[in-house]
Amino acid sequence: MKRTRAGLLGAVWLGALGCAQSSDGRFQRDFDDAATAPDGVAVDAVTRDVVTPDVPARDVPTAVDVVIPDGGARTATCLPCTTQEQCGAEGRCVALASGQRACLPICNPDVPSCPGTLRCVLDVALSNAPVCAPVGGVCCIDPDGDMHGVGVACRGADCDEADPTVNASAMEQCNGRDDNCNRAVDESLTRACTTPCGEGTQTCFNANWTACAVSSPRMEVCGNGMDDDCDGMTDEGCSTATCTANATRSCYPGPTGTSGVGACRAGTERCASNGQSWGACTGAVVPASETCGNNTDDDCDGMVDEGCSTMTVPMCSGGPQVEDSAGNYMVLANYDGGDLVIDVDVPLRSVGVLAYEPVTLELRGPHAAAVQRVHVVGYNSMTATVRGAGTGATVERAGMPMATLADSAGNTRMVCGSVCAPGTRPGGCNTLAQVLDYFQQTLGGTRRAWHLQYRTFTGGTFRVSAGGCCG
Repeated sequence: MKRTRAGLLGAVWLGALGCAQSSDGRFQRDFDDAATAPDGVAVDAVTRDVVTPDVPARDVPTAVDVVIPDGGARTATCLPCTTQEQCGAEGRCVALASGQRACLPICNPDVPSCPGTLRCVLDVALSNAPVCAPVGGVCCIDPDGDMHGVGVACRGADCDEADPTVNASAMEQCNGRDDNCNRAVDESLTRACTTPCGEGTQTCFNANWTACAVSSPRMEVCGNGMDDDCDGMTDEGCSTATCTANATRSCYPGPTGTSGVGACRAGTERCASNGQSWGACTGAVVPASETCGNNTDDDCDGMVDEGCSTMTVPMCSGGPQVEDSAGNYMVLANYDGGDLVIDVDVPLRSVGVLAYEPVTLELRGPHAAAVQRVHVVGYNSMTATVRGAGTGATVERAGMPMATLADSAGNTRMVCGSVCAPGTRPGGCNTLAQVLDYFQQTLGGTRRAWHLQYRTFTGGTFRVSAGGCCG
């Protein structure tokens, strides 16, 4: 056999021989020499010469479990170990320069059979046993060179040693393959996408990306000839009587013939953004109840303040007054009710009373028995007590009937009396004009006098011949 100088030290472990470099660089130079030696070179630990056998060397570059030619046994190459027993009879648990320990198969230096870049060398630390060592490289069985495979120095598993793009560190692709070696194909792959309808998502299915699915598609706009909601249809759901999106037109929801009369006027409605319908009519003014005294045709019938009384409210000064000495009825109204005593000292046919609180009415005087009708209205009028009226007289407790005069300042029902001044809001009661109009409409004839006050009637007597005023 031919002997040449080899770069191996005498009694050192394979970890120093195969993976380490000393501070003076001798180990690395020795491994470089060994790596360039022909296959099957054995190392003589004593003479430190490389022995070149006469038998040609043979490697098995793709094997993970190495078949030892002379024994037929197997050992897991480059797998981690802590004891010799883990490597079997045909392997050795060897310390590497990285500090890791790995199983290396025993080899035959005369007929070497080592996987990948491993070379058959002697390990004098293991009784000169020849092993397949990672001389000048790392302990990773990696035929495709992506640093993934089997071994303590590999970065991860490799399920396809014929393709360096497939390994445990690879990103899964939508291609029908297990790119990242997790035993799943194209698992849960999605990606963002954009369409005219907005942002969406694509999903990998059968090695292909599906169409872009938009989570919140836009609403279909009628009449623009486009598939706005991206459902494959154009202007679907649009009727033939569509409007132009956001267009406006005049509208009027009131009775026919009242638009443009009095206070009434048309409004505006807008077409929806999808062109499918008109919106609500806004800004229109339709007929309302007539408001007396505002000089406006509120109900849009061509007349102003119709139905409102034209009577002139009599205002007194200097004490009680008699409106008409020939009058045949008298009106008295207040809020607090109370004991109302009337001295009928002149002929009188009827008496009208309005109050919020309960009233007790007593008629006295020489003409009391001639009174034929007493009409009481107001919030508590149903509890009113009437005494002193003549035989056969009619006593009417009417509750809270509707007011006969529409007045925006007063109540719509006959509730109570309060203040006299025209235009003054009586706090939920009726205005003087409403009081006088109601009893005129109800009792008929001619009013002799009226009296209106807020406080209770108790404590005095009202004499018919003296008249009345604001109390």
